[in-house]
Amino acid sequence: MTSPGPRMLQVAAYVADHPGCSKTAAAHGIGMSNHNFGQGFGPVDRAIRAGLVEAVRVRSNRVALYPPDTAHWTPAVAEPDGEHWSPGHP
Repeated sequence: MTSPGPRMLQVAAYVADHPGCSKTAAAHGIGMSNHNFGQGFGPVDRAIRAGLVEAVRVRSNRVALYPPDTAHWTPAVAEPDGEHWSPGHP
């Protein structure tokens, strides 16, 4: 495995400041706010594969991102209507 790139480190820092955020929020948070989400999700997915960020599946199409040393966090919870979700709590 290669060393983490600057975008991957930005993702790890953003997730550390915003535990429980979505992949979309992390991509937007590091400035990948253009409409090409394939490019925006690339650094997020690479950070997950490198172990810099932990992804917890909330629903079939949603994940919540946490720093890797916060295993005590509960996963994010879907709201009853299924449209909105909130991050977990320590």
